[in-house]
Amino acid sequence: MASATAVTGFVNILVNMCVSTAGNDPSVTSMPLISPNCKVTGNRKLPTTAQSAAINVLSRYKPINTAYRETCQGTVPVAYWIILQSTSFEDAIRRAVSLGADADTLGAIVGSIAEAIWGIPEWMKKKALSYLPQEMRDVLTAFRKVCPWKLTKMIKTREKRAALLASCRFYIGEDENPYWKELEAHEVDKSHLPPPECMHTEYQGLSAEEIDRLECEGSAWKYEDIWYHKSLESLDWSGPIQDYNIYGLAEFYPDDGVDISLKAFLFNRYCHWGYTDPDGFRKWYKHTYHREEE
Repeated sequence: MASATAVTGFVNILVNMCVSTAGNDPSVTSMPLISPNCKVTGNRKLPTTAQSAAINVLSRYKPINTAYRETCQGTVPVAYWIILQSTSFEDAIRRAVSLGADADTLGAIVGSIAEAIWGIPEWMKKKALSYLPQEMRDVLTAFRKVCPWKLTKMIKTREKRAALLASCRFYIGEDENPYWKELEAHEVDKSHLPPPECMHTEYQGLSAEEIDRLECEGSAWKYEDIWYHKSLESLDWSGPIQDYNIYGLAEFYPDDGVDISLKAFLFNRYCHWGYTDPDGFRKWYKHTYHREEE
């Protein structure tokens, strides 16, 4: 009971902080309250499997109802819906409490999901803990000591995943390549033709520019997907980075938010295509990967 009380108190403090500090963040205070009739839209960097599951649940409970409902059926679908609309832990909590109804329950559910996705900002944790009496803080400390290695590993993995995804421009955690999937939807079926006719791929309903864009973005998605999963496995990128630096690319686009190991891997793949020209890579990276105009 004491543990449950401490955790509940901590969650309620976090919820109250998100509401009371709204004035400190112009980007949040200007955010309109979510409409009860708003449709489920957008993938806020959630894995497609999680998004599909949420939308599947929500499809049976639309439109979202703001009535006071303390049941699972009345709160869990709403919590999923809020997560799909949100972009951070604080954003999710604000949306949950601004919806009204059973706000503390909804805030606790949304907060638990949001923490697993985005984590809780350190300043918010420290501030919330400062409001708790020492007895409750001791309970939370004891709770974390039950399985600290699991909790630490989970947090580090979550933070690593978020950091890796932040470097990607195309891959956001999907199970399938959305760009190549779109190309496949327009591919002309030639399976009934003999070679070599069946080996030449054609697309219907797409311009040459659209085909080129989808092929390039699909390739970028594929390489980011490989880099992301290999980095999760802690692959050593020192070799590709060394080659990248030898070709004079160490200071190329240093502040664009893309990890140097990903740039090095992209350069490695560029060389794999048969090119070893650093200037050609710079041009490809700038105009094809970054999609900057000439």
